[in-house]
Amino acid sequence: MNKKELQIEREKGYKTWFERWYKRADVESQIKINNSRGYTGLIFKFSRKYDSDIFQRVRDDMFIDCLKEKLPEFKITRNFYEKKSQITNLVFDRGIKITISWGYTRPEAAEE
Repeated sequence: MNKKELQIEREKGYKTWFERWYKRADVESQIKINNSRGYTGLIFKFSRKYDSDIFQRVRDDMFIDCLKEKLPEFKITRNFYEKKSQITNLVFDRGIKITISWGYTRPEAAEE
């Protein structure tokens, strides 16, 4: 066993997990629903406190790579955030926000 074999095995396992997540999250239907409501983006939030396994997987750069592979024409961003207590100012949760946006370009006004 060598490093290359481990990397290939890890990527294969990750892609299997990603496909399951993508299907379970019903990403494409969520995009269609948001678009029909007039939105130009879709946000997924993952909390370390409540979804620690998924949080670890989404934190991996392969998540963004897989998402961009599935949705090549969309802008995909990942932001990390912290939630702090208002009383003690201590961090009580960390999370990741994935934004998928398709934007909107206003058609040029017809010239008279």
